[in-house]
This record gives sequence, C-alpha cells and structure tokens, in this order.
Amino acid sequence: MTKRSTVDSKDYMAEALLFLMKRKPAAKITVSEITERAGVSRATWFRHFTDKREAVVYGLARLWEKWAESHGLTDSHRPSVENVESFVDYIYDIRSIQKALERSEMESAILDAYVRVLVDSEENTGTEEYFRNKALTYGIVGIIDGWRCNDYRNSREEIAAYLRKFIAGRCAP
Repeated sequence: MTKRSTVDSKDYMAEALLFLMKRKPAAKITVSEITERAGVSRATWFRHFTDKREAVVYGLARLWEKWAESHGLTDSHRPSVENVESFVDYIYDIRSIQKALERSEMESAILDAYVRVLVDSEENTGTEEYFRNKALTYGIVGIIDGWRCNDYRNSREEIAAYLRKFIAGRCAP
C-alpha cells in the first residue's frame, strides 16, 4: 500500500463506508471490507476512527466541504441566508446516502455532521455566535429531516425559502 496523508486515508475510509452502506446496513459491514475498499490497513482504520458512526460523521462533513469548494462557496461553515440554496442542493444530491443512513439507523449522524460543519468552536466565534449557530443548525437539520421523512416531496426552492425565513428569524412557530 502506498503512503497517504491522514486526510486522504480518512477520506478514503469514510467514502468506502458510505459507498458500502448504499448496499447493506452498517452493522453488516466489516472493518476489513471498508479498509480493503479504501486501500488501507485495518490498523489505519483503528488509528483514525473508533467506530463506523464516527467515520460517517467525518465523511458527511468532508462531502459538504468538497461540495462547497467545488461550487465556489466561500462561507460554508456557518448557517446563513446566502448559502441556503447551496446547502439544499447538497442535501438533495446526497439523498441516497441519507437513505442508506436511515436504513442503518444512523440518522443522528447527519445532525452531528452538520453541527460539525456549520458550528465553529466557541473559542473561534464567541459565545453568542456559537450558541446562535448551534441553535440554527439544529433547526435547519430539523427542517431537512422533515424533508427527508417526506421523501423530498417539497421542491428545493420551497425548502430553501422556508430555511431563509427560519434563518432570518421570521419563521412562525
């Protein structure tokens, strides 16, 4: 096996797991299957991840980062009215992954991934912005989860409009 950077190895393993989860539940996927597909050793898996859920959270966060970069988003690490359409498009693009997570009873990994992506640390943002972003992210994920549970029946434009209102603080309870 060739030597890879830590980020590359983690990316390959997370991508391998997400790929395999489209074919069978996470509980039936072995670490050997993941590492074989990723082209890394089992030791590399255990050096970077404690379990499959951690790899899924990492993988979803990296997918968003790569998607945002490929679509030219400059402010992709906080909930904002400006990046709503892009976030909705991303969610729609990965709906097969979200369905795989649902089949594997790992939906909560979606929330953890988006909190990881959209909520910078309190040290970096200050207490007020940290809590604001965390609350917004939970609300955003709730709306996205409702969209997923309704099998994406609403259009992307409808969901984006609702999220814009929500983020702007004009969403009625």
